[in-house]
Amino acid sequence: MSRFLGEVTAIAGGQSFKLRLDMLAMANLEDRWGENVLQVMADIEGGKRSKMFRNLIDVVEVCLMRHHPDAGEMVAADILSEDPGVVDKLFSAASPKASEASAAAAGK
Repeated sequence: MSRFLGEVTAIAGGQSFKLRLDMLAMANLEDRWGENVLQVMADIEGGKRSKMFRNLIDVVEVCLMRHHPDAGEMVAADILSEDPGVVDKLFSAASPKASEASAAAAGK
């Protein structure tokens, strides 16, 4: 297995937040969704997900936990609203191969 760790800085409400996508974040997402995270992301990319916004907010919220444990879904939603591409940036930072695989699975 290749290295899987990425950090991205995001701004919401004029405040800076550091988001971290790592194996713990992936495990937390699997626990929340009960599904393979990369498949969920591929389904989002392919427009095959009915709860896409909830899934994206979950990703940002989980990625806030390491550096901002008190930030919750409202902060996550604010970040996502200000930067809708933040989830793609996180996956690209964590593993360029994983983000390519997600795009390939979505047919891009």
